[in-house]
Amino acid sequence: MLDADASALRAAVDAFAGARPLELALTAEEAGAALARRGLPGQARQLLDRATEIYEQLGAARDLARAEAVLRGAGIRRGRRGSRGRPQFGWDSLTPTERTVASLVAEGLSNPQIGDRLYISHRTVQTHLAHVFAKLGLTSRAQLAAEATRQEAP
Repeated sequence: MLDADASALRAAVDAFAGARPLELALTAEEAGAALARRGLPGQARQLLDRATEIYEQLGAARDLARAEAVLRGAGIRRGRRGSRGRPQFGWDSLTPTERTVASLVAEGLSNPQIGDRLYISHRTVQTHLAHVFAKLGLTSRAQLAAEATRQEAP
């Protein structure tokens, strides 16, 4: 990483491809930052974009902000980030990760168990659940389990 050798950095990221998503994202971010410092923004962008996509999927806001700061520092623009075309409330407003978390709640898993299953911290699970409760207007896990079961029924 000290030499910012592009092929070595990509090999490091590829080595983490089967790892937990957060570890892969952190590796891609570090490799991208090293390439950006070396003055290789095109190669850095590919890795940093990979990291930011994973951070977005995980709901890792601080990690996402850090990676975006590296992109901005390298003069790389990600483009306008507007509406996702999803409603703000109701089942259809949930992200894929929020739906997965809701389904696991319906299975009776605790936050730490959900975190282990999704390779995220229990606090990230808690954040996803807070978003789900707000979007669905629910106040309890029992209500969420009932709604998730109703939504998954054929």
